[in-house]
Amino acid sequence: MKIKRRKILYGIYLIAITFFLLEVILRMYNPFHFRVKGDKILLQANRKVVIENNSIPVLEKNIVYSTNDLGFRGVAAPDSLQQYLSIISVGGSTTECQYLGEGKTWSDYVYKRLQATFDHVWLNNAGIAGHSTFGHIVLMKDHISALKPKVVLFLVGCNDIGRDDLTESDKSNMKGYYPGFSTFLSKNSEVCNTIVNLARAYRASVRQLTVGYIDIKAAINDTITLPEKFMQEQLIMQKAYLQGYEERLNTLLNICRQNNIQPVFITQPALFGNGKDSITGANLAAIRVHQTYNGKLWWAIQELYNDVTRKLALQNKIYLIDLAEKMPKSSLYFYDIVHFTNAGAEKAGQIIYENLNQYLSIIFPMYLKK
Repeated sequence: MKIKRRKILYGIYLIAITFFLLEVILRMYNPFHFRVKGDKILLQANRKVVIENNSIPVLEKNIVYSTNDLGFRGVAAPDSLQQYLSIISVGGSTTECQYLGEGKTWSDYVYKRLQATFDHVWLNNAGIAGHSTFGHIVLMKDHISALKPKVVLFLVGCNDIGRDDLTESDKSNMKGYYPGFSTFLSKNSEVCNTIVNLARAYRASVRQLTVGYIDIKAAINDTITLPEKFMQEQLIMQKAYLQGYEERLNTLLNICRQNNIQPVFITQPALFGNGKDSITGANLAAIRVHQTYNGKLWWAIQELYNDVTRKLALQNKIYLIDLAEKMPKSSLYFYDIVHFTNAGAEKAGQIIYENLNQYLSIIFPMYLKK
């Protein structure tokens, strides 16, 4: 018994020492560069990275990604920001477009076109890969509300699919206290925060939400036909998550109202769904997207969340840009399920601009070019 007790104590000692050393090392240098710690977002200001792309052949080989002094993509904010028609785009990786070079995100294309219509206009891209509406809430409270932009564009719905890990615990985090010991550790320990973020990355990978590349031409014959009953069962399962998503959208609306910000909702488009790919002729409804999902089912699930966005915008008289409806389904515009190619970002930017320009001309006529 004494020997067994010594072994247990020695094991605990080794775990404690290892944890302590990892904590020290990660505080000195964390190679993962996570942008979330507990309930806080850590924006990386004045950062420039050259990404070597060896996995997505339809994008550039070397991609330049940089942030300004706010930690956003785009030009630095002018000193007299309150005198500008200031706009910030918020969303996940389909907004951030981290694998599209400088000046080539949809936010960049919207900004360039708005400059031809409006005087004193400024737009930054505050998208963060992997973020759901929970992350948007934290970003709005911690960073964007203080800037008091005139408009915030929310491209939402993709990363909220099947999210049941961001409910009461997340709301408790937002109030500034610790709902449990695990939350305390994730907010105060680099080791625990690293584990939490790696777990989030794994869940995103399982849900097919991480950046990859889908060769539609190679996958054209990898199709799957699903029984109608199975599809309906999968859609019913998603309904349990829709109320939480709607509540988080309402929270975003309330933050905007409290800070005199005009919110604009943008629905999430995707490559897959009903129709044929204009480039390869592939049936985008039948192609296997996941082990047990085809394009038709995946899009039907995404549309459940888009419908919540549409409904909430209508109920609250919030301006909606239905990009999900207007964006063509083509591998010319997407390199995987939801992420834009350069041509796709330009096309999305064109659609968003055409709708946003009409709205801004009515709401902020004082900024129109004479």
